[in-house]
Amino acid sequence: MKFRRVSITTLAIALLWVTPLKAQYNLRNFSDAPQSPLRFAPHTVGAVISDGGDRIYVLNARKNQYLKIIVHSTGSRAFIAVFDSDGKEVTVLTENSEPFEYKLPKTGKYYILAYSSPSVSFYDFTVRVQ
Repeated sequence: MKFRRVSITTLAIALLWVTPLKAQYNLRNFSDAPQSPLRFAPHTVGAVISDGGDRIYVLNARKNQYLKIIVHSTGSRAFIAVFDSDGKEVTVLTENSEPFEYKLPKTGKYYILAYSSPSVSFYDFTVRVQ
């Protein structure tokens, strides 16, 4: 059996042509995570969430409201994921992400998954709905 030598340059060029794949998360994969209703204090439009451990925050919102999330910090492999009322992934955020703003397409429940990674990292983010 003969093996061909492939130069590092050739391999690097070939890898540049490969389209990077974005991981798609499914809310059902996190069904073991505890759920908490996300309610804001009276006369407010947002909340700061600081915690550790996986948790799904459930938000009831109306069509045409804007959901804004600013991630202040997450652990090394932790992330914040937003799912629409059908459970479809809208976005995934880390502490390196820009603030996220999304016009809600319909009235219903929206899900914010705070995933703290296998090592239970802490996360801190702000959620606003207007």
